[in-house]
Amino acid sequence: ECPAGNIDFSQAWDGLISRVDAYRADFPAAYDPITNNPTLWNGTGNYIARDMALIYLVTGDLAYARDEYRLLDLVVTGTQRSGGLVSQSRYGVIVYQSLLFGYFSIRDTDLFTEEQRQRYDQFFIRQAGLLEQDAISIGNTTPIASWINRNTAFASNLAALTYASAFPENPDMQALIGRVRPRLDWQLANWWEGDGGWGEGLHQDDRFLKNTHEILSPLHEITGRMQMTQHAFL
Repeated sequence: ECPAGNIDFSQAWDGLISRVDAYRADFPAAYDPITNNPTLWNGTGNYIARDMALIYLVTGDLAYARDEYRLLDLVVTGTQRSGGLVSQSRYGVIVYQSLLFGYFSIRDTDLFTEEQRQRYDQFFIRQAGLLEQDAISIGNTTPIASWINRNTAFASNLAALTYASAFPENPDMQALIGRVRPRLDWQLANWWEGDGGWGEGLHQDDRFLKNTHEILSPLHEITGRMQMTQHAFL
């Protein structure tokens, strides 16, 4: 349900559709994991699977569902062919979580046979295990002490948990959650710390400014461009 007369919302929605349609017009080059033009792995392309799924869920347009299926098949096939791009944090965190959302938006449609569902389920289940191992190999006992670490061991753990949580009836995935969740909780607890966290060794004012930025930046993205409707406080 779209807010009637909300210009900002309408512009954002139209922009979303425009971006997705531009990607759809460039199959398969824009999506192939081993192409020389890896659109899927850069910028807003990271979220193309999610955005395509959102359009399908809102509009019910089966053309977007079919292209979501094509994207899923291209990425899964390309990943297996190129050695497992998902098994490291760069792709595991954004691109493939976006793809997981897209997959579950169409998983129960007639686009899949039961055999195909099992194939794609196993793809994500396998990647969860690979990401857990990726975090361990990077140095899983390190807190989120820097920008690099925030995007490696922590990111792999987060992605592994996301995949595992999508399969609550799989005992291996539940066991993975039991192993990985305490590690992630520990890393998160250290994120804000000056003792053992990213801010260790920095001046207190530096830690304050960085933490403030981390909290207020997402808030600004949500509210900074909204039109003011009540001005009494001015």
